[in-house]
This record gives sequence, structure tokens and C-alpha cells, in this order.
Amino acid sequence: MPAIPPVDEPSAQVEEADAQEQTSDEGMGQEPVPMPEEGPVPAPEGRPLAESEQEPVLDSEEQAERQPVPDPEAQTGQEPPTESEPEPSADEQKPPVPDPFATESREPAPEPGEALPGQDSLREQFEGPRWDEVKDLLPADDSGRQLTPRDCEFLGIEPDQVQNWSDRTAPLGMSPEQFNEFSSSLSDALRSDGLDPAEVDVRLQGSSARFFSGEHKSLPTRDEMVGNPEAQARYDEWMGDQQPPLRRPFDSMNKLGLESEPSDYDVQLSSDAMLQKAEAVQQETFPDHSLTHPKYNFVRKEIAKRAFPNLTAWRKEWSGSLGRDVAPAVFAGGGPPDTSGTGPSSHFRDDDWHIRL
Repeated sequence: MPAIPPVDEPSAQVEEADAQEQTSDEGMGQEPVPMPEEGPVPAPEGRPLAESEQEPVLDSEEQAERQPVPDPEAQTGQEPPTESEPEPSADEQKPPVPDPFATESREPAPEPGEALPGQDSLREQFEGPRWDEVKDLLPADDSGRQLTPRDCEFLGIEPDQVQNWSDRTAPLGMSPEQFNEFSSSLSDALRSDGLDPAEVDVRLQGSSARFFSGEHKSLPTRDEMVGNPEAQARYDEWMGDQQPPLRRPFDSMNKLGLESEPSDYDVQLSSDAMLQKAEAVQQETFPDHSLTHPKYNFVRKEIAKRAFPNLTAWRKEWSGSLGRDVAPAVFAGGGPPDTSGTGPSSHFRDDDWHIRL
């Protein structure tokens, strides 16, 4: 059987004949045969593509160039979003650095006691909303000089302490919680010494209760501080353009640097039962001593310590806790005698601060 010759690729003449046949068909009114899109020519079945017929392999950049760019207006019917401005960097957000060589007009600093710009007087800077609520509660000494918020700022007294003092919920230098414990522990100490707290009249005296010391203690003047420039400087800082008080406010001597210890708590205990117990100790232990102090009429300290050991322990504990001396003094049931005609007196007064046990 004769060998079948291999099938050759279509010749150029055959392709040209096909093209003429297609043209003649269009001219006769027949539907044109759609031309294939650009791309590789499919190979006849059973035959691989020649190298010239294969689609060239594109790298990534060429593929990206051939991808059609979508039109956002055509897809959504809306204008493309406007590109937002970039946020400023941290350096751009910093405030400008002032020029150290630039000249600027500055108001001169006010002198001590002089009004600050926009204020009527120096004391107004201390009279905030809280002081406006309590400044009228501040007392005056016997010269009529009323304390001011500026005084309290120098003395370290806060507006809430003034309110507590006025309400009798705590003396100066204590919180209401401290004062409650102070009073209840005193009651316990008296019971431990064999006394009925209900039979003891307890009152708080001194500047912690009255804001000022007694009339026998005047506040030193600036001239009296000659030789103590630090005290004079503190005095100037405190007073400014104010008239000084006549008496010593709470803690004033310590704040001026004239005394090393702050103001104390004078606790006045008046009880006939306590006096009788102290007298028994005096006769047994101190027969050569008088029972009471010749000037102030309280039971002598050495006798009171021996007669009331738990009261003495209470005093030491609270002196350490508060950082101020607690000084109990024992009197007869009627309290100290009235010695106001000859000098200072701590006799009972209607406005005394009672400590309820």
C-alpha cells in the first residue's frame, strides 16, 4: 500500500482564496462571518501550535500596562473622591519656638502687696469660690481685726477646716474623723482610770478652739523681730498691705519661725471625782506639794500623771499622732475660777467648745 504523504501547513494561496470567498459572500448580502479577536490562532485539532502562532509570555509590568483602567465615573455615576490632605507631622504640630532675641513689651512685676493686673487687691487671688463660702465665718480678735483668706493661706488653714471649726465638727488641725476618735478614746481612758465620763465636764480651750490665743498673748510686731531677718521676711510675706492682728492666730508663731512647735490642744477636764482621786494620790505620794497650781488652779501635772495613768497614756498617743502637744488639765467640778479681773482667765463661758463623751 502506497505511503500517505504528510499534510503540509496551509499555503498562502489557500488563505488568500478563503479571504476572497468571504468578501464575495459579504457582497451578496449574507451575514458577515465575525473575525476572531486578536490573539493566538488556534491550531487544528491534533496539531500543536507553531512558535509564531503562540501568544508571547508577558512579564508583570507588561501585563499591568495591558489591563484596562476602570473608570470610576462610569461604574458608579459619581465623581471620584477627592484626595484628602495629609495630616501634619509631629514636628509641624509643635508650637513655634519664640525668638530669644525678639523684643516684647512686658508689664513690670507687682510689688509685694500691690494688686495684680485685673485684680483690685492681692488678697483677691486667695478668694476663690470656696473662700467666698466661708470667709465670713472667720473671726476677729479683740481689736476688731478679722482674719482673711490670705491669713489662712499663710497659716496653712483650708476653707473646709474653717467650715468644720464653725460647725464644731473638728477643731483647727484635725479632721472630723480624727476628732471623733479623739473624743471617744478620751472617754475610754477615763473609764480605764475608774471614772464615769458622764461626771466629767470636758472643754477645748486655746487657739484650736477660738482661732486666737488668749488676750495675754499678743502677736509680735515686725520691729520686735529685729535680729531675725527670716522671721521678718515671713512676716512681710504674710501681711503684705494688711493690718496685722493684735492676737496670735492658730500656728502663727510656728509659721513665723519664732517657735519650734505648732499650736497645742488645751483639754480642760472639770470633775469633783477626779479632784478627790488626785487628792488621795497627793497625800500619799506628794505630801509636801500643794494639790493645785498656785496661779492656774489645775491639779499639778506630777500628781495628775500618777492619779490618771490611762489619761496620761492617751495624751502621749494623741500628741504623737497629731504632731501637736495635747495638754489635759484637771480642775474641780465647777471649773477654773474667774480671774479675769487680775489677768488671763479660763473660767467657764457660754461659747466654750464642749467635747461630748
